[in-house]
Amino acid sequence: MNNKDIDIIFVTDRNLFDNKYINKLKQIGNVIFCYKENFITKIISNNNKKIIIYDPDFGGYHLSQEILTQTKNILAIFLGTTDNYYIDLDICKKKNIQVLTLPEYIDNSITEYLIMTMITFAKKIPITLSGKKVGIIGLTSVGKKIADICDSIGMKVYYWDKIIRQTNYDYIELNKIFEICDIIYFCFEEKYESKEIIPDELLKKIDDDTIFISFKENKMKDKVNKPNVIEIDKYSCYTNEDNILKIKKWYENIIDYLQESYTVSIEEHNNKNNHNNEIIVSIRRAKEKDIPAIVELYKKENWLGNNNSVEKIIKNYNYKSKRDYLLVAEYEGKIIGSVTFSINKAYAFNCMEYIVFDYLVVQKEYRGKKVGKQIINYINELAKKKNVESIWFVSSIGRKKSHNIYEKLGFDDPVKGFRKVFIQEQ
Repeated sequence: MNNKDIDIIFVTDRNLFDNKYINKLKQIGNVIFCYKENFITKIISNNNKKIIIYDPDFGGYHLSQEILTQTKNILAIFLGTTDNYYIDLDICKKKNIQVLTLPEYIDNSITEYLIMTMITFAKKIPITLSGKKVGIIGLTSVGKKIADICDSIGMKVYYWDKIIRQTNYDYIELNKIFEICDIIYFCFEEKYESKEIIPDELLKKIDDDTIFISFKENKMKDKVNKPNVIEIDKYSCYTNEDNILKIKKWYENIIDYLQESYTVSIEEHNNKNNHNNEIIVSIRRAKEKDIPAIVELYKKENWLGNNNSVEKIIKNYNYKSKRDYLLVAEYEGKIIGSVTFSINKAYAFNCMEYIVFDYLVVQKEYRGKKVGKQIINYINELAKKKNVESIWFVSSIGRKKSHNIYEKLGFDDPVKGFRKVFIQEQ
């Protein structure tokens, strides 16, 4: 795909991104690197469709509202952090700008640093950690790793979490953690979490013999200024490997977005055997604003259960999911088709992944115009990019015409499927 109508604007140090990444992005759009002094003016004056790659260490930890309000045609902003607190999400939502953060990528480094902090402080007291009680507040990915390491050195592990429950370790109420634990880790990283989760009266229960470790941005020392209340800056945990991984994940986020915004161009279409009844559609992941149109498609197929609604679908829909996809086919600004599919792991077959799709629908007046074929081709291309083992779907036994189409599209391994219905929606 090469779309010179899309500008890929970097607000970051040019040296961070290897040429192999930049050259790949140049095949998809116009790559523009901004200077630190003039990036706001450069972005606002650009009227092309654009995505912005924003590094707050370069552009500042407050992405200017001027950019968000005055710039036209921002499709997405890719942040170089795992958090998004420095950007006005309300403005982005109103202007339909996607904001994408990095997935966690320094879990191991953070875990090592947190464990090292505990051991170092314990040896200063000095105390032996084996047999001590450790309380994990927030069974995040880091929290789980800390729990495993503490357990392996003979510590008794307790945890509290808002949602997660597991049997490996003992769940206890939050106040109990402060009453019985010798070491407490606060593993939520969001800045608002400490205020919402830990009341001041619990923090006051931290005595001089309890080691309390949290992230610096949670500002625990502002509330309990004791030497045994330790704050770490997670960014100080970075290693060279982490920085390399950060850029790789940042780049992969950008590529995934651009490649999943797949559109067959009219020029490409005209170079093929053109049929008068064929139309070319844009296929992309559904946005929240598309849900009402998708619901109408479902209604016409009698697929919408009595208890379903636009609000219910919006509540359950996760645009950022790496596993569950809801696609739409758009033609002349109108949603005329949709499909749902998921990426699953085949544990019995080398743990490879496979795709299952269902609820492929095309608006009646657009059937026979190769819309369904384009949707399936999109799924095929995604399957190749993600290196999945196979694609699965079911089709009612009497739909012979559809079966012929599927076979022509390469689905040549027929299987017999079975279904047991537990809930009948009218």
